[in-house]
Formats: sequence, C-alpha cells, structure tokens
Amino acid sequence: MGQSGKLSPNEFETLHVALGGVRVLGLGEPTHGSAEAFAWKGEVILALAQAGLLRVLAWECGYASGRRLDRALRWGEGDLRAALTAQNFWTWNTREVLNVLLALQKWNQAQPESQRVRFVGVDVQEPYSGVQDLLLHHPRRPLHGLTKKGLLEAGSPAAAPLLAELRDLEAGETDPERRALARNAARFVDTYLLEAQHKRLGLRDSYMAHTLLEEGLDSTGLTVFWAHNEHIAVNPDFAGDPASGLVLREKLGAAYLSVGMLLGQGKFRVRDLDALGQPKPITQLALGLPAPHHSDALFLKKPAGLYPTRDFAHAGPRRFLGGHYGISAGQITPKKFEMARPLSDFDLIRWFPETGAAHSLDDGR
Repeated sequence: MGQSGKLSPNEFETLHVALGGVRVLGLGEPTHGSAEAFAWKGEVILALAQAGLLRVLAWECGYASGRRLDRALRWGEGDLRAALTAQNFWTWNTREVLNVLLALQKWNQAQPESQRVRFVGVDVQEPYSGVQDLLLHHPRRPLHGLTKKGLLEAGSPAAAPLLAELRDLEAGETDPERRALARNAARFVDTYLLEAQHKRLGLRDSYMAHTLLEEGLDSTGLTVFWAHNEHIAVNPDFAGDPASGLVLREKLGAAYLSVGMLLGQGKFRVRDLDALGQPKPITQLALGLPAPHHSDALFLKKPAGLYPTRDFAHAGPRRFLGGHYGISAGQITPKKFEMARPLSDFDLIRWFPETGAAHSLDDGR
C-alpha cells in the first residue's frame, strides 16, 4: 500500500485494472481541505495522463468560469493561478490544487494539441462570465440580472421570466458554446434563484452530471470527475435528489467508477461553524478518529491504500465533512456531519489514516 499522500505502483495497478471499460472515473475527497487527498488525486490524474488514458478533467466548479482554466491548461493562455482563483471556489484556492494543475499544464505543453487534456467545469455556479459573453451576441436579451453575483435574490419574481428567457435562448442558439452557456445559466437560475432558502438545491447534482455527459466526455479516452465524496457517490437521495454519481451510473452503467476517500484523523481546511459572523472564517480544524459506528472505522487498522468496497460491507453512516465544520458543532449535532448511506456507494475507497490541512494560496495556511 502507498504512503498517505502518495500513489503507489500497486495502487495504480489496481486502479488501472478497475478502469477496464470505464469512461468516467469519479474521484472524491473526504473533506474540501485535506492536503494528502488533493495531492493523491493529482498523482492519479498525472499518471493517467502519462499512460495515455486521460482525455478530460471535469471539475466541481462553474462551467462558464471553467473555460478560463481550460485555456490556461491546454494552451497556456493567461496565468494559471489567476484562472484558478477566478473560479470563486475558496475550497480550490490551495497550493495542493494549484500544484496538480501546474503539473497537468506542464504535461499538456509537451503533447501534440490533439492529445492535450481538456478541462471542463461542470457546476451550475458562477454563470456570470458566460452571461456577459451571451450579451455580446444577444445584446437585447433581458439577461442583465445575471451578469454579477447578488443582482437577483433567491425567490425574486424576476427569476421565472429569466429562466424562460434563457431556455428560449438555448433552444434558438446555433453556436454550441453559447448554447451550453445559456443552458448552464438556466440551470443556475432553476437551482438557486427560482425559490428561496435553497429548496431546489438538490437539482445541482443532477445538473452537474448532465453537464459532464454533455460537455465532458471524449470517445477516445477517460474523463476524471473531481468532486467531494458525496457528489461522486452512487446515492439516490442527496439533498432530496440523486447525487451526480447515481445519475452517471444510471446513464453509463459499469462505465462509471466511483472512488471515495475516508480519513482517520488530522487537520483540514474549512469554514469554522463555531466562529461568529458571516461568512464563517476559513481556518484549520482538528478532526479526531471516527466513531465505532462509522464506516470509516473499518479501516482504522489498515495502512494507507486503495480498497474495494466489496471487501468492507457496511450499512453506514460515514462521516460527511464538506466545506463547513465546527468542533463544538460536531459535538452538539454529530448527525449533521454524517451520511446515512452504505459504503457500496463507492466501488473503491482510498484510505488516509491521517491528513493535514491544505495550504491556502493567500497566507500559506
């Protein structure tokens, strides 16, 4: 088995065998701020590229803003760090993630243009730059409420007419990229603005999966889907709707492979729910060992490595640690940070006995 944050030859061989006939590999992560998990995923991605298997890197970030990262990664256009931070996803603004993308950019630059790995953001969030581009070609369309964050509030009466306008624009647009931008913006409105209080948030996962299927497949090779565990999980009920992983499994069958990640203890980068004010500050928090009833506890005596879930049947729950956590909050409401789902939501588990916090691009934390 490999060291905690390193991809061992045995692990890559296990993964390579499992990828026979696979078109999409979902790579999860146990938190949105674990350094070793980010580094391990980066090693997998680079190894797959070097093996001639990887064609597309699909990422949990906005489709519209992801175009800038694609230009930097494939063609060297603009500064890669600036393109990363322009995603407005604080979770990815780390040295570990930047190192992954820099390594892939360097590999791309040594390849013929037709063989370079393409980047696709599959999330519905951050549609604003795409709407600004649409207005260059459709200046009379009433889309201005979606050119900047905060111009429209969730539940606004203007949301439904805007959604209809975007769907009409998508139906009539002949340019594939502009059609995709209109579709993405419509999905954002449907998910975040049509109703208040995030009542339609579950749609986000289905839309991410459909965007990947529409924009992120390549007939000549593999797509890697980088996201949190609970997005790549084969789960029928995540916030009231199917997780992206279930949609991909239903569409692709065995051609979708899901690799989840679990950790023992350590630190991770996160927004601290125990802190006062909004938004919650980004910091490093300590995480103790999983409780005996967690699926994670099955691996406590195992070394770091990749394990088939068929060898570790467990009904759950597993720990659910995303971008928000508080040590006191976790003690008061522990079930808030659990996912009551079986381990079979994943085909493989990458186990990290201990991890450190990812390092911020801004202050080195």
